[in-house]
Amino acid sequence: MTNRIFYNGNIYTADKNNTVAEAMYIEGDKIKFIGSNKDIEKYEHMADGIIDLNKKTVVPGFIDSHIHLLAYGNSLSQVNLSGCKSINEVIEVSKKFIMDNHVDPKKWLVGFGWNQENFDCKRMLTKYDLDKISRDIPIVFRRACFHISTCNSKALELAGITKNTVIEGGEVDVVDGDTTGILRENASNLVERYIPKATRGYKKELVLKGLEKLSSYGITGIHTDDLGKDNGGLEMLDIYKELDMEGKLSVRVYIQSRITCFDEARNYFDVGFNKYIGSENFKLGSIKLLGDGSLGGQTAAMNKPYENSTETGIALFTQDELDKIVDLAHVNDVAVVIHAIGDKTIDMAIKSFEKAMKKYPEHKVRHGIVHCQITSMEALEKIKENNILAYIQPIFVASDSKVVEKRVGKERTKYSYNWKTLNDGGVVLTFGTDSPVETPNPYENIYCAVTRKDLEGKPEDGFLSEQHLTVEESIRAYTINSAYASYEENIKGSLEAGKLADFTVLSDNIFEVKKDKIKNINCVMTVKGGKIVFDN
Repeated sequence: MTNRIFYNGNIYTADKNNTVAEAMYIEGDKIKFIGSNKDIEKYEHMADGIIDLNKKTVVPGFIDSHIHLLAYGNSLSQVNLSGCKSINEVIEVSKKFIMDNHVDPKKWLVGFGWNQENFDCKRMLTKYDLDKISRDIPIVFRRACFHISTCNSKALELAGITKNTVIEGGEVDVVDGDTTGILRENASNLVERYIPKATRGYKKELVLKGLEKLSSYGITGIHTDDLGKDNGGLEMLDIYKELDMEGKLSVRVYIQSRITCFDEARNYFDVGFNKYIGSENFKLGSIKLLGDGSLGGQTAAMNKPYENSTETGIALFTQDELDKIVDLAHVNDVAVVIHAIGDKTIDMAIKSFEKAMKKYPEHKVRHGIVHCQITSMEALEKIKENNILAYIQPIFVASDSKVVEKRVGKERTKYSYNWKTLNDGGVVLTFGTDSPVETPNPYENIYCAVTRKDLEGKPEDGFLSEQHLTVEESIRAYTINSAYASYEENIKGSLEAGKLADFTVLSDNIFEVKKDKIKNINCVMTVKGGKIVFDN
């Protein structure tokens, strides 16, 4: 056990009084004392090491409340298309990737992050574009939202997808009697099943690769939905247990189980997953439901059609199915977090939570809505009334602010991304990034929350600027609130005596730099459980 003193810092504790301290004495993995430089002197004889923070700002370790760790680790070795500004650039970047990585024609080429709103032509990728990259290598490129994929002709052929292919909860785009290569929602699964699955050993490598990168950002905890059929399910649970026993989890993992139907939910409780205790490094947590699609792909389920369209998106559950799953989880004291972007799915989630809470008021369960984007005044009020958590991703403003009004019109836009309204109403907001949908960089995420601008500083006055959060509110959403969402606010999320010594040392004072400079802040040290896991 190593004991350390960190002193001469500007330590924001995120305790209930938002105390700022100068020094901490860490005993093993927990904070023994936090206070002034003068007061810390009495612990010097007990310390194995003394570290001068050189007046740097320290905050509790960031906890990303919505990330896909296995997918993020995997994305680090795939074609990253998020920076592409044209379809031609997508083609050139992909050809270069094939050359640089000597991609075998017998293997699949997978990419992610493209967004037609960033292209000069503003249209989606099609199989005709991807065929220009290769007609021999099967290619699948996932849109930034991960709810739409585009395949080339070879991938469609291998997956047996034709203009007549039909799948429940998804769509295969057909124009002029021919497939376009665009697959929406569950239709993507038709091709995903043909992509060779990662071995157990490789999955373990991907997790470790992702954790190492997250530590470099100052992230000490995550909520990830890696336990699901499409990820290998129980194998992933074993991998995390193994990494925990080996002491290799440099980030604390709160894993969610992705459920797709009531039978899976019932099986979750029949086999006793809800009774797994875990450790302070790895815990089995909420049930995760994917309620609808994305705004950019127009698959988020809406009460009324999208602007200039007859489409209303895709709801992946009926109200009855949702009610049954939430009811079962609630009575067993397991939280349900529902991916809900469209106002229809948000309303459905609220109804399910409301019914369960009224039916079993003695069970105090912390249910939540992930994304919570296109809301209404009524929905905002009901979220507040029912103490439903809102898992938000401020970084989404960077791309969505450009399209939201085009998708849902001015009136619905007014009640979208209403974080300030929720926060001021007492709703517990937690910050996440949905990585690899977006970068896991906390500083860019906070920048978007505070400025309501994209990373180029647009719009100049901010998107719905009255809904901005303060730096302090943002850090609390990223730390103590995310700990609350996993029922761990008593052991982490703030820097207080008796709590885990998880904290991040910043390159700049995030409370004093100009708001537009927040995105440029870096992590210079990450400490998890008193151990330095990243040092720059």
